[in-house]
Amino acid sequence: MRLPVLIAVLTLAVPGLASAADGVPTLDVNKSCRGGSDTKAALDSCMKSEADARAKLVANWSLYPADQRKVCFSEGGTELASYVEILTCLEMYKDLKTLPKDILDFGKQQKID
Repeated sequence: MRLPVLIAVLTLAVPGLASAADGVPTLDVNKSCRGGSDTKAALDSCMKSEADARAKLVANWSLYPADQRKVCFSEGGTELASYVEILTCLEMYKDLKTLPKDILDFGKQQKID
């Protein structure tokens, strides 16, 4: 019950989140690339990586479940927007489904206060 409420709140609170379900949102990746680049070559490389990631997202957007797109966009599409982060998040969700169930069995869980 809490997850649908959280998604609804995020949809209203995070600009562009609703559009993340419809198609690849347009992000301004300049800030994130400039923040991590100390040379023009590094900036150009970052911008190319972002463009490549966006192209891959556009090509495969409909293959990712809408709920995963929303979650990944809320993590990678905010303060320091990054198509690379969104793509990585979606690929991790996909890879998680291919792991054998015994790998995902962590045994009895303990609550840590």
